[in-house]
Amino acid sequence: MNTIKDFISKNKGKIAKGLAPLVIAGSIGCGNYEEQYAGKYFIDGETLIFNAYLVGLDAFNELTVIKKDSRIIIYKDYHDSDGDKINVDYVVITDKDNQITYSRFNSNSVDSFAIEEAQKQFDVYMGKIKQHKIDKEIKNIDEAKKLIGDK
Repeated sequence: MNTIKDFISKNKGKIAKGLAPLVIAGSIGCGNYEEQYAGKYFIDGETLIFNAYLVGLDAFNELTVIKKDSRIIIYKDYHDSDGDKINVDYVVITDKDNQITYSRFNSNSVDSFAIEEAQKQFDVYMGKIKQHKIDKEIKNIDEAKKLIGDK
């Protein structure tokens, strides 16, 4: 009678090859932002904290970035996202004792410019988080291959 160990030993190459696409697909394309990216990340000397909240039927997303120079920038999305893209509705910038908030819903040019720039920054940070997660999953796959004897 075959044991699990015998099965794994006999099929280790197939198992490892089959895991890779599933793990990578799960890390980059399934579910919504809340499920995929919630967590705390240390990337390029900065701390990135992505949180998602569900209150009733409303979803709220928030990315906090603690910069190397101790500035804190919080990108907030309080409204429906456009598919897989989160649109920054507010950005809060804290520098020592000063705090400034910009809003997509203010009709002045300063807020419009600040939100446009914040969206670009947010997209870059989300790209870094995605790459970090992909790299971590590839590392996990490599470790799984070593465990089952596939190099």
